[in-house]
Amino acid sequence: MSVKNDKDVRALPARENAYTKGLGDSLLVRVKPNGTKSFEYPFKYAGKSERLYLGTFPQTTVTMARQEVIKAKAALVQGINPAERRRALKAEARQAKQKEKAERNRLKERERNTLRNICELWLAAKEGKSADRSLKRWNPSTANKARLIIRKHLYPLIGDRPIAEIRRKELKDYLTYFNAGGGFENGRKIANYLSQIFEYSVDNEFREDNPALRLGVVAPATETQCHRPAPENTSELQATLLAMESARCSPTVSVAMRITPYLFLRTSEICKMRWQDLDLAKGLWEIPSDFMKVKKNGNHIVPLSKTVIKLIRTLEPFRFQSDWVFPNGRDTSRHMTNNTVRMAMRRSGIEGASPASFRASAKTLRTQLGLNRDAVELERIVDLQLHHSNGDKYGKAYDRFEYLKERTEFMLAWSHYLDSLKQPAGVTFIHS
Repeated sequence: MSVKNDKDVRALPARENAYTKGLGDSLLVRVKPNGTKSFEYPFKYAGKSERLYLGTFPQTTVTMARQEVIKAKAALVQGINPAERRRALKAEARQAKQKEKAERNRLKERERNTLRNICELWLAAKEGKSADRSLKRWNPSTANKARLIIRKHLYPLIGDRPIAEIRRKELKDYLTYFNAGGGFENGRKIANYLSQIFEYSVDNEFREDNPALRLGVVAPATETQCHRPAPENTSELQATLLAMESARCSPTVSVAMRITPYLFLRTSEICKMRWQDLDLAKGLWEIPSDFMKVKKNGNHIVPLSKTVIKLIRTLEPFRFQSDWVFPNGRDTSRHMTNNTVRMAMRRSGIEGASPASFRASAKTLRTQLGLNRDAVELERIVDLQLHHSNGDKYGKAYDRFEYLKERTEFMLAWSHYLDSLKQPAGVTFIHS
């Protein structure tokens, strides 16, 4: 039986043993016992007999097989082993396929490892919500602030950029653009966050370097470096105090806002005032170190003037509702948010000052209190009451009872001073 075309090949029966049939021009078809049929081209190269596999029927037709024989013969004329050439072509095809797969994986990785996604992993680690325990954890308040700043200012512009492709110049340009809008304080925070995010990406092999290292120097030092504008003279402070007194807000927010100038505390610390930490009979408030920004200084004692005590006592009828003196309006198991007092001040028309401004006012206006203290001692008293980290400056650890008598004297004098500013013209305030 002669074999010339696909019909003839299809008609070849399977036998107990494999056999071959010629199709002319040295082209063979091999038939295996299981009925599989394939094309072969026997040839000699360098005096050695070899066979070139040309494909399986019917995927490879007789016509296709003949074309491969023609190519093989042409290669032999050129001194090329067609079998080796075929193996080389297959190897190249495999490499091309692997390269294509690697590129697809790279693109998938690129889409997955954006700054936004890596940042979310970093935030989860900082919040203690991931298995990664290599990073120092933030308290919930700090974590919430960072997340809000990052989502508001960082993600919209560069959040979807692949983190491995971000360059230092791009980050500099971003900070320059951001600072141009006047966001210097947040700009410095973002520069710090970026440095930590990229350090995390290096540690976890998302990229090889940290382009945000020392990026904080990009954010220019400006007059806003003191962070919060403070009333710097009597008239400014008086206007602020009177605006607070006439502000229309809930009793809880009103008290929180009105005691703020008296206490020299950060807003977050005032919002965390608990009834159990107050001794109104002695006029003292001991704040747990966990509630303070500078935790290493331990608990902090705040002497309370009669004005402050009187304001706090107006909230005692609500004491049974919450452990917090200033509970959250929606959930009394939580304390008031840090932004509540700031927003109340803004709604009251108080411009150029924030709750934390009064910490600076205390240092600026302390000499007007008439205390019989030298400048160095007075500075020490004020810094202790501000709960600054004084270990390096004074060479000693913080003691919450240190200068307590003097601090109480200072706090009462400051309270007297503020109370006098709130009195109508021509009325003399008598502090009791």
